[in-house]
Amino acid sequence: IKHGAEPLKVDLEGKTALDQARSSSNILKEGQHEEVIRILEAAESNAKQNLISNPGMLGNDESEEEDPSLNLCEYGEYVVGFLVRFLPILVRRYQNTMQMPVRKNAITLISKMISLCSRELLSNLLHKCAADWESDDSVIVSPVKSGSKLKNSSYSQREFGNLLVDFLAMVLPADEEIGFLKIGIKIVRDVMRRCPDDFFHLLLREGIVNNVEMLSSNSDSNPKKQDLAYFARNVLDKYFTKRTATPIGLVAELRSVCDRIIQLFIPGVNGLTPTSSEIEAVLQDLVRFLQVENVVSPFELENAGVIEALIVLLLYKDPNDEFSNLEDSLLKRRTILLTTLLRDTNSEGGSPLVTLLRKLQTILSCIERLPIYSHSSNNSSSCIDSIKTPLNISLRRAPGEKELLDWTGKTMKVEPLVTVSTIEEFLLRRVVPQWYDHDRCEMNFFRILDDSEEKHEFIYSRDFDKNGVIYFIGSNGGSKEWINPASHGLVFITSSDGRTLPYGKVEDILSRSSDAQNCHTKDRSSSWFIIDLGLNLIPSAYTLRHACGYGRSALRTWQLQMSTDGVNWTTIRSHDNDQGMVEPGSTYTWDLDTPETSHGWRYVRIIQTGRNAGGKNYLSLSGFEIY
Repeated sequence: IKHGAEPLKVDLEGKTALDQARSSSNILKEGQHEEVIRILEAAESNAKQNLISNPGMLGNDESEEEDPSLNLCEYGEYVVGFLVRFLPILVRRYQNTMQMPVRKNAITLISKMISLCSRELLSNLLHKCAADWESDDSVIVSPVKSGSKLKNSSYSQREFGNLLVDFLAMVLPADEEIGFLKIGIKIVRDVMRRCPDDFFHLLLREGIVNNVEMLSSNSDSNPKKQDLAYFARNVLDKYFTKRTATPIGLVAELRSVCDRIIQLFIPGVNGLTPTSSEIEAVLQDLVRFLQVENVVSPFELENAGVIEALIVLLLYKDPNDEFSNLEDSLLKRRTILLTTLLRDTNSEGGSPLVTLLRKLQTILSCIERLPIYSHSSNNSSSCIDSIKTPLNISLRRAPGEKELLDWTGKTMKVEPLVTVSTIEEFLLRRVVPQWYDHDRCEMNFFRILDDSEEKHEFIYSRDFDKNGVIYFIGSNGGSKEWINPASHGLVFITSSDGRTLPYGKVEDILSRSSDAQNCHTKDRSSSWFIIDLGLNLIPSAYTLRHACGYGRSALRTWQLQMSTDGVNWTTIRSHDNDQGMVEPGSTYTWDLDTPETSHGWRYVRIIQTGRNAGGKNYLSLSGFEIY
């Protein structure tokens, strides 16, 4: 630091030296790097203060007027051949990966490659054809001799300068990473420093100048963004301000054609609906700019107003014309447009329509820059994890909706490859009110018990049959498929450990699944479960199922107690070294001799009064029914 090291510099993972020291201190023995951390904290604090007081100081090397390029002329065509083959590989690697370290390495190598080029070398490279393969065959050193191989690899030739500028157009929109933006501006500075006359029009045509101007006007309070804006402003003032950005030549003519298309349909200009011949004539003028791929760039196409003109042509309807048939009019215009664009094909077999669609696709890809997050580790060879990591979806009920359940503010995790219809089906079963979401007095099982003057009997026939009270409540009086009533608030369960158990959930003690759950309390004496049935009953039998967690944790000594208020308990049956349940998941039913009562009881408690089969105090259950 004393010799000028930059404390705010980050590595490929975005960590500063201070971040690394702190993480190392956590891994190693406590206090191992405390002195280093104190030094770096002071240095980083001072650097941030200096950056706030002097924006643009960090990493700004605009003051270096000398050309840092190397004299590579002695290598001649070897250097040229290497660069025109290496640039497409780096550009493709930058485009085709989601891994930040790979992207950073690719753009850093491109920046270094350009910074080491002399003025003569860069000028020589400008119009050289760069080999741009769509497959990895471009990595092969020896030339491919098979003609069919060349054809199948979709080989195309692009000039080095155009490929470099296209890459900058991909990097420089303002929503990229700050580090990448700064490297992109540095590349712009380097090419304008060496070959301004050659690169200015290329940069202008692809919108690079406009992007640098947008970055220079950023007023964000973030010190790093302030530094980026300062750097961009310096490059803009030094290399672009004195040069005109006014559309000239073909671009000015294209804008004039677009204005003519719009004026054809503006009400009040001539008071007449344009004829087919008038529309076709102005479209023929538009075709002149689309017959050759490189006549105008996508940026120039957008700035000239082609998109607005096409929207007017394809969608506009005169609001004052109440009697015109909109469908026939639009069909007529679209037919004229497609016929005109498909009519004239160039010498290479391409049509103006294909050229237009490609440029519109490029414009759209620059506008719709959706974020892509990498979920793979740095040394991963693929990004397959990105389609396995769940996405968090925030739920919100539509305004004015009254019938569906309100899940606003809740978050749901979904797989990245799930379809929208699948999500809708999943939510539909949950947000449409079910029978157990209504008031208790509206439920079928409640009305059956409430409307009858006689008492209902629930008579045992076999373990976990459909005759018990728990099944009656969970099936809404036998009219619905059974659900765990404790999971939906129809009965309430608590334990000696509260609502949170060491293993399982409290509602698991009512489970009817084919496999027993692992559900038990902590290892403490007098552990218990209490079930609030929400109704009064006089018990005649009850069934328990041993959980699956520990093979030797089955109940041996316990009591079944009942209460009307949850405070005062009556012991219905005591078990002393009862061997009814042995294996995990085993069940047993006991008959009950109930004391005389006219009102019954509402609360059920199972309390352990001795150790279980393993000599521990775990209360382990995964099934309960009462009759």
